Amino acid sequence: MENWQRNLGLNDLSTLLIQLREHVQLGTRIFLFSGEVGAGKTHLIKQLSRAIGIESQVQSPTFGIVHDYQSDFGKVQHSDWYRLNSAQELWEMGIHEALESDIWFIEWPEIGLELLQEFAHIHIQIESPTDPEEAQRTYRISNYLP
Repeated sequence: MENWQRNLGLNDLSTLLIQLREHVQLGTRIFLFSGEVGAGKTHLIKQLSRAIGIESQVQSPTFGIVHDYQSDFGKVQHSDWYRLNSAQELWEMGIHEALESDIWFIEWPEIGLELLQEFAHIHIQIESPTDPEEAQRTYRISNYLP
């Protein structure tokens, strides 16, 4: 996936979802989702989860830190790092080892970006509109290879 930026409405994410699903099929294992509260991170993850065959209801893991699901492509870990205080907490949780095998959808990844630099990943940054009447968001997609 090349780096790109698009303005899309929440109901018009099909292009982005097709590309992200293809990357899951090709073996990309880590997807980072950044944006302000209410930007649509969890909404996008729920749609992507359906696109890769997760049948159970995907919930925000804000308080549980990690929820796991089974997809057509293997185990998916949906994680939210918003409430973590340091990257050390990630090490103590053993996330580093799990990043090597499962598919990861990580919301609020900023605290662990240094840890993530040794792993290929796709970073989706969602920018909310400044006008509350506007339904479109700006999606910036970066493909990172170590």
